[in-house]
Amino acid sequence: MAKRAEGSLSRCVRAFRTMGLPFNCVLLLAASAHAGVLDVSLVAPTTNSDGSALTSLAGYRVYYSTSPSPCPGATFVEIPIPTLSRRNQTIHYQLSGLSTGSTYSVAVTAVYTGGKESACSAVSSAVARGQSVVAPTGTVSFSADGAPIAACQNVALSATQTAACTVQGSALGGGVHSIGARYSGDGRVAGSSGSVAQEVTGGPTNMVAQEAILQLSPLSVNLLTLKATLTSATTHAGVTGQTVVFTAGGSTLCTATTNSAGLASCSILTNVSADVATITADGYKATFAGSADWLASSGSSGLIG
Repeated sequence: MAKRAEGSLSRCVRAFRTMGLPFNCVLLLAASAHAGVLDVSLVAPTTNSDGSALTSLAGYRVYYSTSPSPCPGATFVEIPIPTLSRRNQTIHYQLSGLSTGSTYSVAVTAVYTGGKESACSAVSSAVARGQSVVAPTGTVSFSADGAPIAACQNVALSATQTAACTVQGSALGGGVHSIGARYSGDGRVAGSSGSVAQEVTGGPTNMVAQEAILQLSPLSVNLLTLKATLTSATTHAGVTGQTVVFTAGGSTLCTATTNSAGLASCSILTNVSADVATITADGYKATFAGSADWLASSGSSGLIG
């Protein structure tokens, strides 16, 4: 015999997107082919069939089945006897977890304090109706690897039963993270929670290489300046603190670290007949190899003028 749960059940379904780190929880109420209900009413007697006072009644058993003869049977619920304040008091009970649209037969027996059970009552039949779904309220809180995401706590449910929160930047490093969502419940709809293993990969980047600047020297020792800018492909903001490698003809010319604007710049003393000839013919490349938070990118350019 299964007991009824207080409140409606709910399930939190999560949708997470790697880039931009938006967290969404769509709350689904439990509704299926087994969400049907039947309302049962019975009149509680106060006397035995011979007219004597009924003093040993412990409660009732409500048998139900899709077969025409539910009683006696394996499926029933027990209703404890209430304190009767008046004769022929009506007791109401709702059978739940039934198949919506199916016809159920119901019969009742009386159970006495000594354990004796009466004969089955006459059978009544009815069609299980769909259980009305209560629109939930309340909030959803998100976590990453068991730790609360500070900006995503107590997010209110919208009219579409969705809680959404976006974390800007690389709040989560690259790799696999356990993302959790916990619904608070609201007194009518039970709370629920769930989690998903989400792989977070680096954000896409763009690399733009500028034309190289060559400052000639009468001593044939010349200064070659190379510059490239690394930005986020989604926000177009500069990506700071990343290493950019400048190469030409398969050889590394120099390396530099991007500043707050995403600009990497380096200058080298070079021989015109070697490095400059290669850049003039084939250009040079600025390459970012990628990191845990950012995807690789590269760009090419030539010699100015």
